[in-house]
Amino acid sequence: MLGAAIGDTVAIPASLGTGLDDNGHGTRVAGIALYGNVQDCIKIEFFSTVFLIWRTITNAQNRFDDHHLIVKQMDEAIRYFHKNYGCRIFNISLGDPN
Repeated sequence: MLGAAIGDTVAIPASLGTGLDDNGHGTRVAGIALYGNVQDCIKIEFFSTVFLIWRTITNAQNRFDDHHLIVKQMDEAIRYFHKNYGCRIFNISLGDPN
């Protein structure tokens, strides 16, 4: 259900891999951002036409890149997506694994 709504997938820094969601967290957040309650979308027969630009900030072990500051990684991603796509709204969903 997310495939048609994903406009781009990027890992910043590139050392984090392909940018695809290895753990499912980003996929769940994207689903909520796009559709909210899917049952409600089915009832009203309307699904969002918003497009998402996907950016991975953690590796497959949910860890940040050890060679770049977190704030620098986020700054680089925000600037990239604003410059290339005109994005003005950003969601950064992080949690403490402990």
